[in-house]
Amino acid sequence: MIDRTPEIDSEDTTKGIILETISGKLDFEHVKFTYPSRQESIVLSDFNLKIEAGKTVALVGASGSGKSTAIALVQRFYDANEGVVKVDGFDIKSLQLKWIRGKMGLVSQEHAMFGTSIKENIMFGKNDATMDEIVAASTAANAHNFIRQLPEGYETKVSNLISLNSNLYFFLKTKFINNLVPV
Repeated sequence: MIDRTPEIDSEDTTKGIILETISGKLDFEHVKFTYPSRQESIVLSDFNLKIEAGKTVALVGASGSGKSTAIALVQRFYDANEGVVKVDGFDIKSLQLKWIRGKMGLVSQEHAMFGTSIKENIMFGKNDATMDEIVAASTAANAHNFIRQLPEGYETKVSNLISLNSNLYFFLKTKFINNLVPV
């Protein structure tokens, strides 16, 4: 059993700022990070990066170079040991965690799909999405025509598909139908 209390409470909705608007500018300023279980191994050291709002960015590098760690810091799965991560000029630690996570969209290297319908997979980020929103999102991802040609359309169970169109797969693993901030 792990005898450690998490410093980051992802369920606390009483703490943190909720911005009226968010553009999505990201700044890493002199960030140093080590994982709690491997504090002797520095993953990021004096890491600096500015990403303007609305830009598409790919973090590319060798295995272990800190790409996933940088994303984990933006998602606040961890906090930097030193330095600061900012969103629109605000220290990410000052923002309400549940709110800021709800504004993020991420293209991960890990593929994850749930054994439910295509519609339910698309609705993962917004449980109350309307069918119009689902169609609009899948159209934007160039997946709508493929989905509507399936015998059960949006109600097709993902587990029933032998091979999944790559556009649909890419869409389902990366996009949610909320107001996404490019990350």
